[in-house]
Amino acid sequence: MIPGLCDDNARIGVLAIDHRDSLRAVINPEAPETVDRSEIVALKKLILDELAGLATGVMLEPEYSIPELVDGLPDGIGFTAALESQGYSVDPSSVPVELLEGWSVEQAKASGASAAKLLAYYSESAPYHAAAQRDTITSIVAECARVGIPLLLEPLGFPGEPHGPGTIAAVTATMPLGATVMKVAWPGDDHLGSLVDALQDRPWVMLSGGGPFEQYLDQVGQAVAHGCSGFMAGRAVWREVTQVSSDEQVDVLRSIAAPRLTQLRSVL
Repeated sequence: MIPGLCDDNARIGVLAIDHRDSLRAVINPEAPETVDRSEIVALKKLILDELAGLATGVMLEPEYSIPELVDGLPDGIGFTAALESQGYSVDPSSVPVELLEGWSVEQAKASGASAAKLLAYYSESAPYHAAAQRDTITSIVAECARVGIPLLLEPLGFPGEPHGPGTIAAVTATMPLGATVMKVAWPGDDHLGSLVDALQDRPWVMLSGGGPFEQYLDQVGQAVAHGCSGFMAGRAVWREVTQVSSDEQVDVLRSIAAPRLTQLRSVL
């Protein structure tokens, strides 16, 4: 499907470590603005050193990990390059998605990325915002085609709106715009069939969204049974490493995070 991101059976088991604002909030929920850049880079390096070899690929971004951590990836493990400047802490309904300043699809390709990734919040409850999102996604899909790099699109409904219907509406509106793979949120048991219908035959993967691991493991199992190509998992796998002292981090990654990633791979 996408070389560097999938196994020999075209299954995707990607480790997500492209977090920015959300990672600051996980490291220090009380004062995320005080988290130093070097602390973020060091944490990402540690996670990649311990876990990347257990995944089929990893998700990175140009603020903390590209190019700093690219050369340290295991042979055969490719990476996605995030495009958006909008972080999880930004009000998603305030502005349409924008490319990170000083960064482009062409630079993502030149960095060696196996694919580009774009996160875009979407809701028909904000029609002007929705129209701007469609225009931006269409433009980026065209740019990815011109440059020759696949695009992973992550369409999310607005926080605060009904989650299942919002997820399906975001997928339904953005899927026809032409992204290579759709990265989707769990819509809820009652809405899984509708989500599959909306995706038609487009390859799709499940994001973890930082929820409890056992819950996510079950969701991935159900999704794979309905044609999902795999997962892109971050905090659900490695969250605990941010909650212990530096002396304990390696042990937590090896005793908790690594077995989780192996469990997820076994579902595929």
